[in-house]
Formats: sequence, structure tokens, C-alpha cells
Amino acid sequence: MSDWKREVDYATYCPKCKSFKVLETDEPCNECMTECAREGTAKPVKFEEAKVKIK
Repeated sequence: MSDWKREVDYATYCPKCKSFKVLETDEPCNECMTECAREGTAKPVKFEEAKVKIK
């Protein structure tokens, strides 16, 4: 894998995402889960940080 392609770090970002409670097969999670590597970042495609900490 080249330096410019990074593996998406789901373990770090998904628990912080506003869509964390959404099933992996539903939008927007299914789009994120199909992208295993991104150019220059380990952040998932549709990641949006939750305003309130999700428990």
C-alpha cells in the first residue's frame, strides 16, 4: 500500500460518529463501510462527529 493511501480506522472514528447507532447496512454507514482505504486520511467517508458523547 502506498503512503498516500491509508486504511480507514473504523475503531477510532465510528464510536465518535453521530451515526454510530445506525446499522452497518443502512445509510450513511454502508457507504463508509465499503471504503476500506482513502487518500491521505484514515477518516471514514461519511464521518460526522457527534455533538453529544454517545453511550
